[in-house]
Amino acid sequence: MSDASSHHLDMDQAEEAWDYLSEQVETFAKAWDTQGTPPDLCSHLPKQPLALRKMTLIELIKVDLEYRQAHNCYRDLQAYFDEFPELSSGGDIPCDLIYEDYHLRRKAGETITKHDYLDRFPNQRTQLQRLLGLDSPYQTTQLSKGKKREKHAAKAGDQLDDFDLYHEVGSGAFATVFLARQRSMQRLVALKISTDESDEPQALAQLDHANIVRVYDQRYLSEEKLRLLYMQFVPGGTLHDVLERSRKGEHPHSGDELLAAIDNSLRQRGDDPPGDSQTRKQLQEMTWSQAVAWLGSQLAEALSYAHSRGVLHRDIKPANVLLAADGRPKLADFNISYASEVEGAMPETFFGGSVAYMSPEQLEAYHPGLPRTPDDLDGRSDVYSLAVMLWELLAGRRPFEDRVLPEGWPATIERMHAERQHGVSEKAHAQLPTGCPAMLKKVLLKALAPDENERYADAGQFARDLALCRESHLSHLLHRGQNDWRSFVGRAPFSAFLLAVIIPNVCASVMNIAYNFQAIFEAENVDSGFFWNVELSVVNPVLYLSGILIGYLLARPALRGMRALRLRHSATGNLTTQAAHRTMWLGDLFWGIGMSLWVLSGVIFPAWTQWQAGHSVSASFYGHFIASQVVTGMIASAVAFFTVTFVCVRAALPRLLAEAPPSPELSRQLVKLSKRAWVYLSTLVVAPFAAVFILSMNQSDIRWAFTLIALVGVASFLASALLARLIQQDLSALARIVDPAGDYSSFGVESSLTGSRRM
Repeated sequence: MSDASSHHLDMDQAEEAWDYLSEQVETFAKAWDTQGTPPDLCSHLPKQPLALRKMTLIELIKVDLEYRQAHNCYRDLQAYFDEFPELSSGGDIPCDLIYEDYHLRRKAGETITKHDYLDRFPNQRTQLQRLLGLDSPYQTTQLSKGKKREKHAAKAGDQLDDFDLYHEVGSGAFATVFLARQRSMQRLVALKISTDESDEPQALAQLDHANIVRVYDQRYLSEEKLRLLYMQFVPGGTLHDVLERSRKGEHPHSGDELLAAIDNSLRQRGDDPPGDSQTRKQLQEMTWSQAVAWLGSQLAEALSYAHSRGVLHRDIKPANVLLAADGRPKLADFNISYASEVEGAMPETFFGGSVAYMSPEQLEAYHPGLPRTPDDLDGRSDVYSLAVMLWELLAGRRPFEDRVLPEGWPATIERMHAERQHGVSEKAHAQLPTGCPAMLKKVLLKALAPDENERYADAGQFARDLALCRESHLSHLLHRGQNDWRSFVGRAPFSAFLLAVIIPNVCASVMNIAYNFQAIFEAENVDSGFFWNVELSVVNPVLYLSGILIGYLLARPALRGMRALRLRHSATGNLTTQAAHRTMWLGDLFWGIGMSLWVLSGVIFPAWTQWQAGHSVSASFYGHFIASQVVTGMIASAVAFFTVTFVCVRAALPRLLAEAPPSPELSRQLVKLSKRAWVYLSTLVVAPFAAVFILSMNQSDIRWAFTLIALVGVASFLASALLARLIQQDLSALARIVDPAGDYSSFGVESSLTGSRRM
């Protein structure tokens, strides 16, 4: 069970410890029944580990107190403390032991009050005030009176009621599950045999989801005092089997190793793996991180479905996730009837292993000394538990190093609660495999936030982000490092957009000014000093500053949403949606501003020349100058469209769309942006030919102009074509955020995610 020198008990050994503890309690009670005198407590205690020893001692004292009351030989708690100093070491006296003593003495007719106990145990005053102040009637915390597992005689080969038991497929602290044949329906079922009576079947029978084990019905055998819960049989084992397999060998590296664990379970039951499963084929191609993200998204969707019908799971752990032959995970064992605070403090759930996956708030509700109540829990607690399990699948261990303390299980719960309140440690971060996508880590950390208000609001959002983690390109879009150029865009978005607009326009201006001066103004004998003064001192500065101001005003809705996200302000879905819409049009807006200013410059400059310089200009001067401005502006503005759009799509849109509510309309806007990109690309094909045509019509003999236009045209087209392709890929990936079930064929990029959702 544990090393003899260990003071702690591993959480993974809890079920084994439960069996030992239960056996000692039953043996001790039988000794009381047979001899009628107090048995020796020490003879029923293990020497090591200390955690198990103290837990066993506490439960034996509870039994001893009850028997002594029945035999009128009460023993004061102090006598136990004197005999076993470890009970009160450091003043940490178990509150559940005090609770039992208080109620047993009142039951015996003693005139004691809660205040007597509060004054007697000042170190436990806060917990006792809560525990003894409960309005619910006294319910014992003794294991011997709890819902502990009772042995039943059923075994493989037996007939039990309407069921032929084939073989045992699993057992836990409180139930045994058999593969059985239901005679009346002539079907294979999973038959769960226990002594528990609850509302679980009635609630679970309402759930019909592909990732939830289908519960058929239940029967209660009054003579045997057994509950038979029969449900859909899932033959591929559990995620617990997968973890056990990985602990015995190397950690899994691909989805194929998940299938190997499933196939091993199938062969043990005499079944063959399905040969034509599309789901299995896709799992074989996944990395382990992708497989974990896929499993998580399926289970989160199941939780979202259950939560929408008012059902919480409350008991998520690997043993409660069954695997179908094709790899699909299915949730089982919903803990429908959550106990009251005293019942919730029973060690049974602790020893069942579930506590290691509990959220901080569920641990509070589980512990009588902490302020939370079971009614306070919601779906975010299940999200947390699922994230713990997924982390364990990824890293091979849970994100928290939970150990049972020698002070007993209540103190252990408090320690676990405090550890979770501090969040996932850097040491736990380092346990994740090196190939784990940054986005998947970020998604899990959000689900593991200590404050439930900082987690996913519902399991559906968690499912969506986990599904997106399978897309490596999308993961790159949604996650950026501190030194990534996209971080600069996040900090100063308008500056980034401005650079993306100004650089191609300045380059085009240099080329255009050189051409206009030599081909037009010198040919018209315009004073060169006047040309340079007006061009560099008046027209260009005024137009560029005007463009910047107009661009800022038009971009403000987008900038407002980006700023809210950067400053972590509460960005409403409406704000981020509006910002995302405007961001998709920024490339078009800057194209429109650029073209307008290029054309305006073509009109103003000749007029200014005639008015200020007193130089009469010909109609061909006007036409030639305006044409050169338009053609150059077409090239500069089209390139600016692609640079701005690339910055928007690669750096700004991902965060906005991740925060915006899913919307088919946003997806349609992304498709429209994709189509507009090809229209702008076509202008870069037309513009160089138009420029050559203008030069020919004006019988220009400036050879460098023809050469430069050809080179600039080709370079602009190739650069923009590359950006257009990158933009298409980004848009296709981003569309999966806003409409995961949409059709992405419009982008020309096949969606593996769409395929995965059809599995």
